Amino acid sequence: MGPKLLLRISAVLIFIHAALHTVGHLQWKNVTSPAYGEVVKQMTEPKFPFMGAVHSIGDYYDGYGYLITLVLILIGALLWALGDLAVKYPPVGLKLLIPLTIFIILLFFDTIIFFFPFAAVFSGLSGILCSVAIVKLHDGHLAEVTGTVK
Repeated sequence: MGPKLLLRISAVLIFIHAALHTVGHLQWKNVTSPAYGEVVKQMTEPKFPFMGAVHSIGDYYDGYGYLITLVLILIGALLWALGDLAVKYPPVGLKLLIPLTIFIILLFFDTIIFFFPFAAVFSGLSGILCSVAIVKLHDGHLAEVTGTVK
């Protein structure tokens, strides 16, 4: 499997993660128990001024949730574009792909620690695929620079 396909599969995993994250986030206010209902009430009803705006903790929670969806879509789009860019221009592609992969791996650990394993699977698999793509791109780039056939 070449780097382009690995990065495209990784992008699709991140897009799926974004879609499922959005669906899950849109349901957080659905009351499933009296205790959960009380938490939602306390997060959404009291509003307070902060830095020139009046919002509830629930409003901020919504904002962060939508922001994560946008970040995931951006990551997916970058991975998709890197599928072409990194293969054509490995030095540039690697300079972008390495920090992006580190971010995806950190996202995996954040998700597994603070959220739940199902969501972490997407960033975990994506991080693995990106890491393999980095190795393949690096090997191909070294072979190109040194004139050896890989």
